[in-house]
Amino acid sequence: MERICDLHTHSTYSDGTCTPAELIQLAREANLKALALSDHNTVAGLPSFLASAEGSGIEPVPGVEFTTEFQNKELHILALYVKPEYYAPINARLQEFLDRKDQSNFDLVQRLKTAGIVLDYGAIREKAAGNINRAVIAAEMVEQGYCDSIKQVFSQWLSP
Repeated sequence: MERICDLHTHSTYSDGTCTPAELIQLAREANLKALALSDHNTVAGLPSFLASAEGSGIEPVPGVEFTTEFQNKELHILALYVKPEYYAPINARLQEFLDRKDQSNFDLVQRLKTAGIVLDYGAIREKAAGNINRAVIAAEMVEQGYCDSIKQVFSQWLSP
């Protein structure tokens, strides 16, 4: 019997567009047998992910994708089958990184403002279900009418 799964998804807690519950529903519709939630640098969505998977027929694989740097290159390390007793220590360890990332995002919004793109970082934070990242900022730029698509935002404003 074929068992198809997706072991690398992100929710609105990082740079995904679906909530953990919506990801489970999409996995059911796609007839997947297992689904991993591996948000960037947070396990905050895992409790609702696990709760949504109960009785769904989908095997939930709780995970996290850690961002790190090696030899001046950003790397992502995927951890799967993360146990609930490790959620608090993982979040505590990641808090310093998340604080730096928040400052970096704030600085990005300020640089955009200098270029004529006026966004309210406080409003972006209030709307975000999880952590703010460039994809969230790009979506706000599209919503505010500065660009027609997220792809356009990245190609014109947010490419590395």
